[in-house]
Amino acid sequence: MKKLLSLILVLALIFGFTPMVDDINVKADTAITSFTVSSSGNIPTPVSGDPIWYPDMISVASTVPAGLQDKVNVDYMWFDNVHNEAYYSGDTGYFSPGEWDLTVYFEPVDGYSIDTTKFEMGGPLEYMTIGGYNMEVDTLCDSYVGYSATFDVADPGSAPEIKTTELEDTYVGIDYSSQMELILGTEPVTFSIASGKLPDGLNMNSKGKITGKATTAGTYNFEVKAQNAYGFDTKNLSIMVIADDYIIQSFTLDTTKPFVVPNAGDKITYPNNVYVKNTTPASAKQFLSIDYMWFDHKTGKSYYSNAGDTGTFTEGDWDFQVFVNVTNYNYWINSK
Repeated sequence: MKKLLSLILVLALIFGFTPMVDDINVKADTAITSFTVSSSGNIPTPVSGDPIWYPDMISVASTVPAGLQDKVNVDYMWFDNVHNEAYYSGDTGYFSPGEWDLTVYFEPVDGYSIDTTKFEMGGPLEYMTIGGYNMEVDTLCDSYVGYSATFDVADPGSAPEIKTTELEDTYVGIDYSSQMELILGTEPVTFSIASGKLPDGLNMNSKGKITGKATTAGTYNFEVKAQNAYGFDTKNLSIMVIADDYIIQSFTLDTTKPFVVPNAGDKITYPNNVYVKNTTPASAKQFLSIDYMWFDHKTGKSYYSNAGDTGTFTEGDWDFQVFVNVTNYNYWINSK
């Protein structure tokens, strides 16, 4: 009926006649204010390795207004918290160890809606026993309501699954430390380099921790293997080692003129009197720039020179900071 009304209005605009909309009765949805749920049994805890199933044992037992049980569809969704994957009724896959959320959705058919008053937080239907579990509303709108419970799928013994997808790059002579991470894997898990090589000066222990100081610049590609009694997983990774020529070991600053303390009422300006005098190595000097910042303690507001911030100095405490920026991403300041 709503589509018919829209069509009449469009025709009215095209042909210039006035539709007699008073004769059209657009019926509002019937609101279901509450319902109860029945189940043919308790929802079992999933078993690792089993195909993903959906508990088609839940139905709507009664409704208010009465007799609308067949107007509410029941649907399901499993969410794997370890892998961040959702499986909706009909999706296939396998249960794996870890925490899984089951959401049971109650969705009225066309022409019916949910009156959310009783289902929202603090309402009498915020919680409901479904399939033997005390489930809580986690999704709610007039189109559907979803109740959720969490299941812990036990690990009967699983092969490793490596989580790490990339490793930090480093510089020659700088301390390096990085830990390989797993999504799954029954301990003990042993890590090793299956092919390729780590940068010279770096080593990985059996727990997957890479440490040391790289000695030679270059890009190093290698394959990490994680193995236990149930199987193994591998991951292709790389570490780029940047030459020490790109490490700024030190720098000195100087000023072209003295700083002047501003007065209340002065416009905020930046002294532009600081410059980089020397760097080690000398070639890095061209890749350092200077910026300034004023901070007003009274208002908590910052004014940055590189943003062109303007304003007026007011009476009170102000902080002034000088920033030294690296403008070439290949260079890096040794904070030590």
